[in-house]
Formats: sequence, structure tokens, C-alpha cells
Amino acid sequence: MTHGLSLRELRSLPATNNSVASHEPESGEVTVAFHSHADDTRLRTLSLIRDGNRANPDVGPRSPFETDRDIDRARFPAWGPTGVEGGAWSEGELFVHYSRADERADDIYAVDGDSLRPVVVQRGSCRITHVNGEGLLFACESDDGSELYWYEGATGETTRLVSTERPLLGAKASPDGEFVAYTLSPPDSHPKEESSVYLTATAAPGSRRELETAKDAAGVRDWIAVDGTDRLLISDSVVDSEGVGIVDLPDGWRNGDGPLPGERTWIGSDDHEERALQFDGPDRVLGERVTHGAGLVPVVYDDIDADPSVVAVGGGGGVADFAGEGYGASLGADRYLVERRTPTTKTRLYEYDHASGEYTRLFDRGETDTDGLVEPTHESFAVSTDGDEPTYVEGDTDLPRVGGLLYDPDGEADGAESETPPVLWIDDSPDHRTRLEFDTGTQYLAGQGLTVFRVNQRGSSGYLGADQPDLHGGFGRDDQVDIAAAAEWLADREGVDADQVVVFGRFYGGYSVFVQLRNYPDRYAGGVAWDGISDLMFDDDGEDTEIDDDGEDTEIDDDGEDTEIDDDDEAAEVSDRIEHRVSDLLGDNDTRAVRRERSPRPGWTDVDVPLAVLCTPGNGRVPAEQSRELYETLVDGDGRVEYVELPDGRSGAAYDYLSRFVDWRS
Repeated sequence: MTHGLSLRELRSLPATNNSVASHEPESGEVTVAFHSHADDTRLRTLSLIRDGNRANPDVGPRSPFETDRDIDRARFPAWGPTGVEGGAWSEGELFVHYSRADERADDIYAVDGDSLRPVVVQRGSCRITHVNGEGLLFACESDDGSELYWYEGATGETTRLVSTERPLLGAKASPDGEFVAYTLSPPDSHPKEESSVYLTATAAPGSRRELETAKDAAGVRDWIAVDGTDRLLISDSVVDSEGVGIVDLPDGWRNGDGPLPGERTWIGSDDHEERALQFDGPDRVLGERVTHGAGLVPVVYDDIDADPSVVAVGGGGGVADFAGEGYGASLGADRYLVERRTPTTKTRLYEYDHASGEYTRLFDRGETDTDGLVEPTHESFAVSTDGDEPTYVEGDTDLPRVGGLLYDPDGEADGAESETPPVLWIDDSPDHRTRLEFDTGTQYLAGQGLTVFRVNQRGSSGYLGADQPDLHGGFGRDDQVDIAAAAEWLADREGVDADQVVVFGRFYGGYSVFVQLRNYPDRYAGGVAWDGISDLMFDDDGEDTEIDDDGEDTEIDDDGEDTEIDDDDEAAEVSDRIEHRVSDLLGDNDTRAVRRERSPRPGWTDVDVPLAVLCTPGNGRVPAEQSRELYETLVDGDGRVEYVELPDGRSGAAYDYLSRFVDWRS
């Protein structure tokens, strides 16, 4: 039985999103801020009054913003510190990111009664990266690059610390607010280098010292002081070695210059991908672990020489994490705020007791009738390229493995009365993984009676461990081999119509649709590519790709002035970002010949099966010309292709079109 829910009904299912907790140590009161669901984004609060170790979550919920007609765009809250006397902010203020949808920007506001008070209003999309007793650290992203700012709580003054063309991957302030640690991605001119961790003084912007981490640190997560020693928490996204780093900075480092060695301790699993989130005291670390079954679990490191303890709430399974990426998780008294979601339920909120392992669900408004929502199964298989064509291999083998989630609306496919049309869904980024969490589009298609396989091809962050190799160097080849093998695997499932496999995807997924129909047309009955990339040679001058050696960061000059930034065309900026991303993925194989070979459009003039090219002009990630030019090429070649432009922000139109396309094909 399928659920038959509309996209609007699926989007409006209850959830408790973006939760963060504010703890009052003296009163024992905790106030939790959260959003209820996607169609009602008003911020709400829930007060928990403690009696000893017992939580009494009966006070609330309430919305302090119901009188503000524009507050429904406030999101991603963060609590300010308690115990602050005087200054530009009030004690325990609630900060929110307020979206100016018409300008695609986010500003930072503080809650003031039933309305908002502006704190940061400026160009670009701003996000809070850290709040402590001294101030607020925030980053702003725009087409010109990234900027990092320090907002002084005592004076209300804002100081720009860093201006760079490189993305900021994380930033935290020292407890006294005198220094900031931040992580930058590799420069565009050297995309194959590792990311870097730097420290700079808030009183001397423009100066910086690099922290020697001995690993490709993915981000700075926290900064605390332990007996006069500055201690940093850093994280490295790796699978085959520990990924949680604790760094004690050497004595006197604040008065020196040059690289900082620090005393490093790496902890965590050497079999799973794990990520550090924050310290909870000098010796405890909160983190999260990616499971081999496409799930996510919170973990607590109490002993650096022992395995972390796994946090399980709501029966386990699915995807669970600490609220606010750890920074809004502590409820005091060894208790934490944990969010959990599954493929059939949106985010639910729990209070977890670390000492006992017990948990209590918060803000339970009763169960919603979701009969017919599909519970997927995690599947994995190996991929062989020994023959002329890639094929899947089941069972134990040393071959590379591919995973994914199979949504079968009939439950047991071999018990279905009729064969169902299958859809192979490719995600929008080469390193994105499909996880065991609610997805509106997938549940909508399954509700239409379609069997959907969300493939996690090579490059999906290695959640299968060492059995899923890295994609670098093999982009556009190895990942496409995995996807082709997944199409064969899907066609061989009992209860599906093997002759009607349709491949679907957006952005990178759209690129993959093009490649699949060009290289492996016999495996598909058709394809729907949404905002896909059709040509990897964005500036094809006939020469091999070369990497310049002059692409330094744009930092603040000693006189406080910015270096000049050109105002390039938006489409050119988007193409430039894709260009460097592709260069990173191709690695040492980044040549014109390789790009041409792995681009769908050059040399592809006819498509053997029906292809729908969906385009959302101004989507901000892939220029519309990538879709339009491929369509024109295939039409000139008498290909069976259709071009459809969709309104921005209307993802439901693409899912509706895909459903009709599959129904027409079958």
C-alpha cells in the first residue's frame, strides 16, 4: 500500500528542527529553541524546569515571535552566554539568522521580546560560528569570497579579521576573545593541497600563524582553556585513521610568530568516519560517527585511550546527532539534547542521560498517521570491471563496493502483483551520501508506486570504510562505472520492470545522467537530468589545463584597507567554482584530453533513449547554458530530447515531471 501523500502534505509533517539549548546553572532551567516543520518556520521555545535530576518538560511550547509578521524567515538559532554584565547584548540572548529571501542573504538578529533586534546586517550570507562570554564570531559568504568578523559583546563593535577567496570551513574564538582559530579550504590555484588551520589576534587583524596539524584538518571545532593552556579541538574527515584531534598550544605561543607545532593527540575509530563537535569539559569530547549502513550516531569520548560510547535514542537507527552540532546540546547534569530522524519520520527531539543511557522525547505532539511511507533497506554490492562492461558482484569480495538505499513501495518486491518501474537516483554532489533520514522527494516518488534506489557511488565520503575507494583522479570515470553497475543491480531486483530503468539526478546527478545515457544507453529506458553539467571544459582554449602559481588569499592589508575585488558576472563565478571543484576531483589527471573524454557534450550528438533536460535558470550552482547547449546539440542530432525550464524554488515541479516521465515510459 502506498501513502499517496502530496508534496505539500509530506513537507508539512511535524518536525523539531535546528534545536539549541540554553542552560541556567543556578536556576536549573533550560530553554530549548526550535522550528516545528518546514512550512511553519516560526521559532518556538520549550522550557524544562529541573527538580534534582528529573526533567519536567511541561512548560511550553510557546512562540515569542507570533506578533512579528516577518519572523517566519528566522532560522538556525544560537544562544548567547549567561553571566554577562552590561555591554551591547543582554544576558542569555537568543540569536537567529534572518533570511532576506529577495536578496539571498542572511543577517544576524537578536530576539527582543516579540520582535527582532539587528546585530549584523551586511552584504552576503552571514552565519554564526561561535558565541562566548566575550563576543560573537561570524562568517559572511558571497560570490567574492569569505570574510570572518568578530563582534565585541562589551562594545557592540565589529572587526573584520579575514577576507579571502577561499571558503571558511570553521572558526572558533579563544575563551578570552583575544584570538581566533579558523580553517581555510585549499586555494583555488592549488586545489590539491590540504586545508589549513590559522590563528589570528582579534586586535591585530591581518596577522596569522599556521597550526601544524600533521593531517588534512577539516575544521576547527572548539577552543577551551585548561589550567592556563589553550586547547583546540580539530576534526579530519578520514576513514582509515583517527579523525578527532586535540591540540594543546605551547606555553608563550601568544607572544611568538611562525608556525605553531602544538602537542597533538588523535583519537577515534580507524574503521569509521568520525567528526569532532565540541568539548564538554576539559577531557570529554562530543562527536558523531558515520555508520556503514548509511546512518549517523552521536558519540561521547570520555577516555582518549578507549572507544567512544554510542548515544542511542528513540529505538536507534536512522540518523541522530547532537543538537546545534554539539554547541546547543548540553543540558547540564550529564544530559544532552539529541535530534533523531528516520526515512519515515522527520526530526524528533530527545533528552539523553549519559550516565544511565535513558532518554525522554520532548515536544511530543502525538504521532502523525504515516501509513504507507516506505522504510528503505540499505544495500551494497561490489563492482567489477574485468569484462568489457562494468557489472555488480554480490557476496564477499575484495573488489570496490557501492552502497545505497532501496525504496520498495511493495515491501517484498518478489511478492508484488505487478512489476514496478524503477528509478536510479544520483545525488547532487559527488561526495554527498544518501543517509537513513527523511527525504520528501523520495517518499513522494515511492508514494506514486515507483521503486527508487538512491545510490552512494564511489566518492560518497567513504561511509563503507576502506571498501569504498576515494574518487580523486577518477572523477567522471570510476564513479560512472559504479552508477552503471548500480543500474544493472536495480534491473535485476525481483518485482521491478527491468526494461524500464530511468536515471535521475540534479547538478552532479544531472551530469551523471548525461554520462550514463551517452556511455551506457542500453541500461536505461530514459533519463531526467535536472540542472546538469554537460561540459567540463569551461574555458576551452585548446591547451592543457594549467594551474597558476599566483592565487594567494585576499587578506586585510596592514593599513586596514581591503584588496580590490572584481565584480564578475554571476554565471562566470558559478562556472569558476565548478571549474576548481572539477580540478580538485581530477587531481593529477586534470588535462584537456581527460576533461573532454569525461564531458557529456563534446562529441555526443544523438541520444538513443528519451531524455528530459530540466533547467532552473539562476539556481546558483550550475549555469543554465550547460543544459541549453546540450539540448541544442542533441536536437540538431535528431535526438529524442525535451527541454523544460522550471521556476526557481519549485523542486516539486521536477518530481512531478519525473513521475509523469516514468509513467509515460512504462
